[in-house]
Amino acid sequence: METNKLLSLPLIHMLLRPFGLCHEFLTQNTIDKYFQPLWEPLIDVLNNLSDEDLKRDAKLEGKNDFINSIIKSSRLLIGRSVGAENLIKELEMCRLKVILRVLQISSFNGKMNALNEINKVLSYVCYYPPKQSDDDLDSLTAEKMANWIKETDVLGIVLKDSLHQPQYVEKLEKILRFLIKEKALTLDDLAN
Repeated sequence: METNKLLSLPLIHMLLRPFGLCHEFLTQNTIDKYFQPLWEPLIDVLNNLSDEDLKRDAKLEGKNDFINSIIKSSRLLIGRSVGAENLIKELEMCRLKVILRVLQISSFNGKMNALNEINKVLSYVCYYPPKQSDDDLDSLTAEKMANWIKETDVLGIVLKDSLHQPQYVEKLEKILRFLIKEKALTLDDLAN
């Protein structure tokens, strides 16, 4: 656990990204030998980021988007291993957890970035329907995203403030439209 304290998001990003970029050139044996021991500590680091770490390092946009880059690189490497579906699911849940925490603790800009990330995920799950095979690596589906939004009370968080900002409402509208499309929006959700 002490070692995990030394790992910052920029450092993890810097160390993992080059391998993610060349994942096609690495053998499954190499990935299993050198990267398999890293996944659990990485998930632990992502799950235990402090509010200060999130405010400092979780930009969720542009070249400083360490979290999405770490998850993307990890997914590319993990995808080369056999039976790695659970790890990919854990990584995706870490990503959603970080987005939710950024949404809860951030200023207006941080909330806008978190809303952008949620909308990216929603676009992805709507555009790429789940595969009908056993080796499905995409753990997120539209139904799972709708459930996550409801379970974590994303609407309750975003409806609390900044409704006077047109760009904020625009991002919120996409989430509402998604929930309506998925038949997951109730009057209780809007009554908060």
